[in-house]
Amino acid sequence: TDGTLPNNDFLQLDKIIVKNKDKKIEIGKNDIEQYFFPKNGIDGDKNELADFKIYYLNNNIFILNTFNNSGAAAYNIVLNIKNGKLVANKAWKVEI
Repeated sequence: TDGTLPNNDFLQLDKIIVKNKDKKIEIGKNDIEQYFFPKNGIDGDKNELADFKIYYLNNNIFILNTFNNSGAAAYNIVLNIKNGKLVANKAWKVEI
């Protein structure tokens, strides 16, 4: 939200559920409540929630996404799950 309070144009997730084979891993609200996601994508297209990328490496699952609300900055989020537990939760802004 570029430092302003989020309005009704943004969503806040209650949880993220990752299904890996027969396992279900849940990232709860306490771990993601600081993130607000654009409700609508650029030019009214689907929002970036549909674009989460998931990568697997050994016992790690990496969840990546870039959010952009048509401003001059993009926001990146990376969640790292290791052995079924959230071990890293990083976000940063990239200005264009």
